Amino acid sequence: MPSKGQKVTENAKQKFKESRLISWQEKFKWDEVEPAFFDMEIDISSRNSKKRKITISEFKNMVCSGMNADQIIETGVSKHLVAFLSSFCSGNIRLTKEAFEDMYSSGKSLDEISTELMIPRQHITYLRELFGIKTKGAKFIKRKQTEIPITQRQREIMCGALLGDASKMSPSSLKFVHGNEQREYIYWKSEEMKSIMSPSGVKGTTYTDKISGKERISWQFFTSANTDVEKIISEFYPNGEKLVPIKMLDNIGTLGLAIWYQDDGMVDFGRDLEKEFIITPVYKLCTDSFSKDECEMITRWMKQKFGLGAGLVPSSNGKVWRIKIDNESSDAFRKLIEPHVLPSMRYKLDYKDYLFDKGKPANSPSIFWTEVMKCPLGPSFISLPINEQEDWVRKVLSYVRANGFEHLLPRPSENEKDAKSIFLAESQKLIHEDCIGFSSTGSTYMLSFFNNFWDAKAKGMLSPRQVYENDKYLSEIIREAIIEGRFPRRHTLIRKLRRYRSNKSISLFMPCMAKAIYDNFSYEGSKVIDFCAGYGGRLLGAMSSKKVISYVGIEPNLKSYLSLNSLRENFSKVNGIQKEVLIMNQDSKVLQSFPDGSFDLCFTSPPYFNAEEYSEDVSQSCLQYEHYDEWIEKFLFFSVNESVRVAKKVIINIANTGPYKIADDLRKWALEKGILIEESFLRYPSRTKKYRLEPLFVLGRSR
Repeated sequence: MPSKGQKVTENAKQKFKESRLISWQEKFKWDEVEPAFFDMEIDISSRNSKKRKITISEFKNMVCSGMNADQIIETGVSKHLVAFLSSFCSGNIRLTKEAFEDMYSSGKSLDEISTELMIPRQHITYLRELFGIKTKGAKFIKRKQTEIPITQRQREIMCGALLGDASKMSPSSLKFVHGNEQREYIYWKSEEMKSIMSPSGVKGTTYTDKISGKERISWQFFTSANTDVEKIISEFYPNGEKLVPIKMLDNIGTLGLAIWYQDDGMVDFGRDLEKEFIITPVYKLCTDSFSKDECEMITRWMKQKFGLGAGLVPSSNGKVWRIKIDNESSDAFRKLIEPHVLPSMRYKLDYKDYLFDKGKPANSPSIFWTEVMKCPLGPSFISLPINEQEDWVRKVLSYVRANGFEHLLPRPSENEKDAKSIFLAESQKLIHEDCIGFSSTGSTYMLSFFNNFWDAKAKGMLSPRQVYENDKYLSEIIREAIIEGRFPRRHTLIRKLRRYRSNKSISLFMPCMAKAIYDNFSYEGSKVIDFCAGYGGRLLGAMSSKKVISYVGIEPNLKSYLSLNSLRENFSKVNGIQKEVLIMNQDSKVLQSFPDGSFDLCFTSPPYFNAEEYSEDVSQSCLQYEHYDEWIEKFLFFSVNESVRVAKKVIINIANTGPYKIADDLRKWALEKGILIEESFLRYPSRTKKYRLEPLFVLGRSR
């Protein structure tokens, strides 16, 4: 470089520039830059440039093409970024991505990292961007400075729950969810997680089960964002999907094993064929979301850590695998987890509660039970010779016969939760623009009062009791259940009796659907009349609806009349309801005794002529009027006409059936009378298509 006062020729200036450029180019150590970083984009940080991002590859090309720092800045790249890229590519910044991420994730701010490493603050920002590390602001830093580390007990509970029902809410937060039956269990978990639980606490949410259509309640809570929780989640969700990490199994002791079992375990019974009359529990873990390799890894871990023998068994559909504790290890497994099992979850240990003889009559021959319990199920049964299969079916049939048909029926005391679900159900979830959706919530409770329902049948079909009384039919049902791997308990048999060989069961009006209709079509303080009270669905809907203050039900069948009164009394007791309810043992002609406008709403679903045989009682409309044209005029049109007189609004649910176009005929008659206000629909699930619709006629007179 020339001294002060010395004249510099243009040639000297040019040589000086070339020398500086060579020095500039030679300081870069491109070979030491990790290849992955060459294509990482960094914000140019200049508002004067149309180009918003630059990569190290592009910066290298500029340098190698002969551009100096000033020329690169003139393209729109900020001077701070050029300084960073020069320093980074010259090897002056030796910080690795892993080291930077550890410091940043520990809660240190970029200013603190800059001071500690003696690197310009702007360089730290570019490093974070180059390394592809997500921005974490003041909230994260504050959380890191104030968060409470988790305890080993909490870690074990979380790992056990992640093998079960827990799931990732966010990269640093867990979600715990359980059904209403496990409410005590989730509150216990929330207490265990109290130090790191979200301030929102445990919350209940009502939803409609898509399979059963029943209203259900789920309870859930979340952990607050926490670094220790984040590390556990990253192990279980390395690629966004839950996996079973072998290293995390080391955190699980007997407590974690008990949590996993309470979340996803189930108990059944086994038969010891070598020891007569010995019944052993079978403990299984429902690992449906795990791969077969993961399940096998878990069984090896169980053997190594707890000395438990376990194997894999296919689920009922054969698509997934479940872990089954070996019979020889069942006692040891129970002893390991029992101290940690909550009282409300003991049903998963006390296998006798699952057995078929729950509620069995005292005089039922015990020899049947001990023999029946040895019956092989599923593939074990299928592999037997035909004659041995038939022997087992006969033994089970004998036992079922000894208990009697009444033993199979649902009981009110067993279904009080179902009764409360009707009262708590949210109607708005079923109300759509042009239809009322399906829900079967409460149907089991309702039927537990109507033993005569099991004698009713669709035309040309058999009643469930008739199917039961036929040895051939009942044997087929028992065989089918055993082949499916289901021991023929009460609920299995009664369901199959209703559906035997597509035997059409008689229709029921579901309580929650009735409740939705009242809530949608009536007003506050409505008085309701129902001239075909039937099996009580509309009665329960009226008692549950806040808009209905009174209900009058008309029912000609004496058995149904008595059952309706029992249903009313029990439902009032279970839910604490005090409403004016009157059940009349009359037919629809009694409508004539009511003055005009006595009720706000008449809502019913009349018989579909002779499509269903409820009883041999002569008060039944199809027995009073044997011909369709006489029935529709003297029963249906007469009853609807009287309803329109005594009620301000009338809703009739009826459909075409077989050769009888009942809905079409009612629509035509109502239009001619000028009383059809609108037409809506009930939406039911269907096996052959997405759903089926039944008309809902809304009738009334202009006043």
